Amino acid sequence: MARLSETDVTAELLAFVRDEFLDGDPDNDLTEDTPLLAYGILNSLRTVRLLAFARERLGADVTALAADPAALASVGSLSRALTGR
Repeated sequence: MARLSETDVTAELLAFVRDEFLDGDPDNDLTEDTPLLAYGILNSLRTVRLLAFARERLGADVTALAADPAALASVGSLSRALTGR
């Protein structure tokens, strides 16, 4: 897979989190800066699912990210970690 831009990665991650964890986010409350851990959107199982999605769909190496709460703090921080920014 071609390397995606940070904007594309962010859009993919937002769509996944909305669809899989927020029942589609009908009020469109999720942004790239929403605190995923602090708001309880991510737990251990959901973190595994999100990282599996990033690995499978985005072709990302997520090995180090599983133990990095700063990278998992928000969709934006995860996107930056995945794209090396």
